[in-house]
Amino acid sequence: MTHQNQIILSQLTPPAQKSSILDRPRVLDLLKQSYDYPLTTLVTETGYGKTTSALSLIKSVKLPFFWYTISRNEHDPRLFLTYLCSAFNQQGYKIGLPALRVLEDSDLDLQECLITLINSITSLFNEEALFVMDDFQSLNDSDEILVMMNWFIEHLPANLHVMILSRTQPEFPSINKWRVKGRLLEIDKDSLSFSADETDQLYRSTYQLNLPKDDLARLHQRTEGWAIGLQVVWQSIRALPGIPLGSLLEEENDSSLGNLFEYLADEVLDMQSEEQQDFLVRTSVLQFLDSDTCDFLLDRQNSADTLCELYRSGLFIEQLKPDVFRYHHIFREFLLNRLSKNEELKKGLHRKLASYFSAHHYWEQAISHLIYAGDFARLRQILDEVGDRLLQSGLKQSVRYWLGKLPAEEMSHYPYGNYLLGEVERTEANFNLALEYYRTAQRLYQNLGNAWGVSLALRGQAQVYLDTLRPVNADQLLDRALELLDPVEYPLEVSGLLTQIAENQVNQGATTEAEKSLQKARQLSPMYAEAQVYIEARLLLRTGRLEEGLQLLRKLELGTADQRLARPQRFHREATLLLSLYCSLMGEYVSARQYAQKGLQVSRQLQAKYVEAVAKMRLGHALQLDLTQGLDAQGVMEIQKLYEFAIENVDIVRIHVEPLWGLCRLVGYAGNLEESKRIGDQALLIAGNAGDEW
Repeated sequence: MTHQNQIILSQLTPPAQKSSILDRPRVLDLLKQSYDYPLTTLVTETGYGKTTSALSLIKSVKLPFFWYTISRNEHDPRLFLTYLCSAFNQQGYKIGLPALRVLEDSDLDLQECLITLINSITSLFNEEALFVMDDFQSLNDSDEILVMMNWFIEHLPANLHVMILSRTQPEFPSINKWRVKGRLLEIDKDSLSFSADETDQLYRSTYQLNLPKDDLARLHQRTEGWAIGLQVVWQSIRALPGIPLGSLLEEENDSSLGNLFEYLADEVLDMQSEEQQDFLVRTSVLQFLDSDTCDFLLDRQNSADTLCELYRSGLFIEQLKPDVFRYHHIFREFLLNRLSKNEELKKGLHRKLASYFSAHHYWEQAISHLIYAGDFARLRQILDEVGDRLLQSGLKQSVRYWLGKLPAEEMSHYPYGNYLLGEVERTEANFNLALEYYRTAQRLYQNLGNAWGVSLALRGQAQVYLDTLRPVNADQLLDRALELLDPVEYPLEVSGLLTQIAENQVNQGATTEAEKSLQKARQLSPMYAEAQVYIEARLLLRTGRLEEGLQLLRKLELGTADQRLARPQRFHREATLLLSLYCSLMGEYVSARQYAQKGLQVSRQLQAKYVEAVAKMRLGHALQLDLTQGLDAQGVMEIQKLYEFAIENVDIVRIHVEPLWGLCRLVGYAGNLEESKRIGDQALLIAGNAGDEW
């Protein structure tokens, strides 16, 4: 399941420009200044013509452009980056392809993807161009994505200009700096609002209505130049030609612009045929409208004709590309409000769409509609079916968000949901919280008499102790989990358990028992081959067969280098980290340094402090070996910082053994034998009799 399969291409296509748009030289001249700035922001509430203004600029300037309409589904940085890179593959260009290849490589980090994208834009594209990001407010609650975009904007080539359309101010870390340095053009509601003269021109030249001066002044005062308000008044005049404009704008009818819109939009809706009204209200549950989805939703065959007819009528509908449309935000909210008067119908439509997207394996869209439908039973079924796969593809934040939408009462009786939350927290190194969720899942499965589920929850708890190198804690849990499953009935699960047991036996120095467990695991299923190869490499390390282990690990790394899925962190099990240790022990400090640096890239990709800590202590070993020819005070300090980072950023005492071991050698080499002995004693005390490879 690659994120590219989840791309909706209409999000990368600008809406079609309507013919009934007034050219406004004042606004256009202002927008043309965006080519003098790296970043331009158009920040207003909905309905002020942000998208229309950007489209007018594109039409007028006739320079290359790229477009990305952001949806609420882009919770995860990797999915966002997939869209970002894909945006530069539109309009006949393939600029984003190199970055997408980097993104598909699980051993490279997200920063590497951004670097590759910037380099591709710089080297492959030498024309002035505009990149428009519409509906940016959807990203304002994701600090990680904001930091990525901050970096992207900071490193833009001079010929690419970013224009952000948003209902709220983007909260970039560097936005104040950009203001001070004159790198940011900010356009607000006042700039986009129609002036009195523009309102007059709009009604005379575009809408073919010559309003009296008093009516025109009242219209401008009442709408305050709000573009969508001006449009909906025009729609109402068309629908009710016998009613004076003053009656439509009576203050007592509406106390706010929002109420004005609802009042007038109601009139606009009433002028449509009954069939069109039904179509509009029912399809408002869709963020993007295409004929196939609408046909399925409404059990009809002519949605394409209806969509085109509504678009030609000048209604509040935008065309993204042929056969793909969307309603104006405010009009859609108005329609949804109408639909909400029949709550059962609304929920039924969302349920139907969920079944449509489920059938096409668009799980994020399916789950989103199930949440709106309040169909938590079906949501649980989908998560039971694909929850683990979604986690393995890197959608941790989405899984956490979806489960957070379940009522507390639902979650208190949902064992697999608690297990999934345990997996989310464990892969983010929140080990104590993960244990709480796993234990809740265990208790719920026990209440149901579900042996498979109890075993799964026990395995999750044991995995926490494997991740944190606490073999004694894992022992009993793994034994209990194994007792609950029949290997004939559950060969895959038992194979996984035996693989975990083998790793735990390696952690305890029981190499013979670990080899037997691995053999049994392989006989049951090939599913855990990668983890088993890693364990075998550690066995070879313990038994001194370094050359054999090094070759095995290099094969493992080659075999996983082309993995195309995002994935959770493997903590100390990252192949590059063990390769670095192998190379250090064999004196190959150049390779050791390269593998450690690659491990640092992996840690950035996965946002994993644990992996970063292990990578830095492995880098410390490599640099220490490299510097033995001429170790100076600065070199000692740099290596010491690497070891200290590892100790300070991983709250797992056993992990501290290796950086302490490195510090012991480093301090001893520098001549401070007493301090070296103290550090060495501390490391031995922690390691105890566990037989850790370090």
